[in-house]
Amino acid sequence: MSEFSYARARLTIWYTLILFVVSVLLSGLYYWRSMQIIHLQSQRLEQRLQQDVQDQMPPRRAMMRAEIFQTELEVVTDQLRRQIVFINLLVLGFGSAFSYLLAGKTLRPIERVFATQRRFISDASHELKTPLTALRTSLEVSLLDNKIGKTATKVLQENLVDITNLQTLTENLLSLARTREGSQLERTAIPLGMIVQQATKKIVALAKQKKITLKLESDPIFNIRANEQSVLRVLIILLDNAIKYSPEKSTITITTQKQRRTGSIVITDQGIGIAPKHQVTIFERFFRVASARTKSSDAGGHGLGLSVARELLAAMGGSISLKSTLGSGSTFTITLPLA
Repeated sequence: MSEFSYARARLTIWYTLILFVVSVLLSGLYYWRSMQIIHLQSQRLEQRLQQDVQDQMPPRRAMMRAEIFQTELEVVTDQLRRQIVFINLLVLGFGSAFSYLLAGKTLRPIERVFATQRRFISDASHELKTPLTALRTSLEVSLLDNKIGKTATKVLQENLVDITNLQTLTENLLSLARTREGSQLERTAIPLGMIVQQATKKIVALAKQKKITLKLESDPIFNIRANEQSVLRVLIILLDNAIKYSPEKSTITITTQKQRRTGSIVITDQGIGIAPKHQVTIFERFFRVASARTKSSDAGGHGLGLSVARELLAAMGGSISLKSTLGSGSTFTITLPLA
């Protein structure tokens, strides 16, 4: 279910609930007033029956009239209840349909704005990829030139870091825009261990810079049903974060586990950890913890990685969870369905 379909369903439920509550209150008031009138009329009729008895009406005839009156009173009361229930059910049915249409009309302008925003982000990110790649290649080639001085090398290296960060940002924005558009990810049976090995190979150079050890602990080989490139991207995001926020010469453990219906990847670092109050909001877009976690000079980042990871996993029927203690590291657990 897309984001706006879910919002429309919730808004429909709220509209229907409000309409139904109003209907029940009004029908309850109507029933109460009608019963007052019926009781008032019944009292008058009882008084007339008593008067007839006093006027020497035969007792048997008076008893028959009283029984007929009581039966008719019960029939009228029962019919009134049935009609009120029937009307409330009609209100519930027609109100649900009307609420669904009204919710769609209410959300349509907002959906258009968000769709335009997503298209702009997607188009802008796509257009930025080519020049950024060209700039990165140019800087890398320039750094290979032995004729440039130390000052120029330092400037080029700093520029290369900035370009790399911009590339990561554009890729994250592009991934986020695609998942928000509800694009279907092609899912196939893939060996989880192979994806983990590919991710560690791509990130090992970054780990070596801080002398961090990547430790793999895997269950026997098993397959998950997912999109290979998306799982690879999620793992790179999480491993990159683990390396950024871990001290030098520490260890990052990557464990794959097979459950009954799902496969999981557990990434545990020995970093600075995340405070309990941030462990939910950290998955929100552009959220960055304003603490020691972001004061590292080499941390960088734009607060998009974990949001992208969660969106990609949700699009594949998976999930991500976090357990962390300040000063004792963090553990991210990815869960995906088995093939």
